[in-house]
Amino acid sequence: MFHPLECDSTVMIVNLGDSLQRWTNDTLRSVNHRVTIPVTLRDVDVGIIRERYSIAFFGKPNRDVSVAALPEFVSDRRPSRYEHMTAGEYNQAKLLRTY
Repeated sequence: MFHPLECDSTVMIVNLGDSLQRWTNDTLRSVNHRVTIPVTLRDVDVGIIRERYSIAFFGKPNRDVSVAALPEFVSDRRPSRYEHMTAGEYNQAKLLRTY
């Protein structure tokens, strides 16, 4: 389920990837996201929707780096939610689940 996100021109939206979710033991969450025409503008005539800008920056770990939860995010009260695997192994497993 997607929820509209209202923001003004002073707001920056940051979407995190799965590696950060795993490293932080779910402290930071990776979410599915999409960009659409805002609900308030859907009935506006074509061609008069104000400009919006998006800058994408993708970073990911080297394939041989572990994407298990970092020790700083694991405790007796919050055990690790992820087993050890490399970024390459995780990427391959995700591709197999997706396709």
